[in-house]
Amino acid sequence: MYETMAGKIPYEGRNDTMVFILVTVKKEFPERFQAIPNDGGRTDRLWKLLTMCWSFDPAARPSAAEVAESMRAIVSNAETPILRPTPINEQDDSELTVQEGQPNEQSRKLGKEETTLSWILDRREILPASAFNPPAINTTLREDTFDRETRDQVNAKTLPHPPKDYGPRLSAAPNENGARRESPVSGEEPSSTHAIDAARRAWANNLKAEWARRGAQEENHHLYIHTDPHPLSHIQETPTSSYGYTPASAEQYRWYQEQQEELKYRKRQAARAFREAREAAAARKAFEEERQRLEMERLREEDRRKNEEQFVITAWQRYEHGWQDLMNGASEEDRPLTFYDIPWPVSMPVRSFGELQSTAIERFLLSPYHSTTQTRKMRLSAALKQWHLDAFTRLFGDRLEESHRTAILTAAHMVMHTIVELRSEETGP
Repeated sequence: MYETMAGKIPYEGRNDTMVFILVTVKKEFPERFQAIPNDGGRTDRLWKLLTMCWSFDPAARPSAAEVAESMRAIVSNAETPILRPTPINEQDDSELTVQEGQPNEQSRKLGKEETTLSWILDRREILPASAFNPPAINTTLREDTFDRETRDQVNAKTLPHPPKDYGPRLSAAPNENGARRESPVSGEEPSSTHAIDAARRAWANNLKAEWARRGAQEENHHLYIHTDPHPLSHIQETPTSSYGYTPASAEQYRWYQEQQEELKYRKRQAARAFREAREAAAARKAFEEERQRLEMERLREEDRRKNEEQFVITAWQRYEHGWQDLMNGASEEDRPLTFYDIPWPVSMPVRSFGELQSTAIERFLLSPYHSTTQTRKMRLSAALKQWHLDAFTRLFGDRLEESHRTAILTAAHMVMHTIVELRSEETGP
């Protein structure tokens, strides 16, 4: 009913959530449809019936029988005085004869009624064309013939609408022979009783037919018939009568699928780019950390090498000075030599036999930080001359402390044995 009168569905343009809020929370009715001019209160009565049916109080809603009775009353317009025909009393020609520019009371009454009824159906749309041929109109037509011709003419049209131009109106009055004649009276045309009754019936029948036609059209509109020779079986068809949705065509569905595939492809590309960027950042970070570690190790190694070089140079100078002092004091009467007075060929001063290791002796005698002009073989030969046990005993044997003699000679023998092994390993010049 609302769609027929308003031309749209209730709450058109609102989504499901908003409609739910309007109905359950705000309890707001749909927008009221516009009233038809001069409809005799039908629009107001229809709207009142709709609001009663939409009442939020179930006890206030009318039953189906009450709704049907109200609809019949609205269609028949029983309470509207416009469609109740006003009887026309037979009067003399003298009583209906009016002076120019002064219509009598009957003419004004009938003219007002004709004007009010004219929006429903113009009299020229009801009466056949032969009824308007001058000089007179025969009003004794049979009612059934008149109704049939009127119904045929009305059914061929859409809903009645007010004519743009009413045209001249004729006033009906009886002549001397008892027949009615029409004469122009002040631009108004009163309707006869039969014409008004026929117009009322025609309007009611036409309105019912229009309602039935629109209802059938609405049902056909909601019925979806798929005409595609290759239907998409995986698409679920849903009824669209509630909100006016239309099912998508195959072309629209293919376009939607392409858009979804494009969106998925872009998401995969974005995820791949993000993953590659993250991996590249992690690789750069790892590379930078490794570079910094290597740089720190290089710096530490360089510092260690510099320190070691300086340490070895200092130890070598101390070793040579010790041997020089030992050789210079060999012919002088001096105190006896102890184990700690001997300049042993290692970097650190020796405090025990455990510090006279073969590796420590090799690292000290063959270090690249001293005697850079001598080869390894020349260094070993010079060291062997110093630490040969016979030569060492001949030079320092009588100066050794008796308590340290055994320890000194044993240590000198260990040094000589290490130098001999290193010299035997040398194959070059």
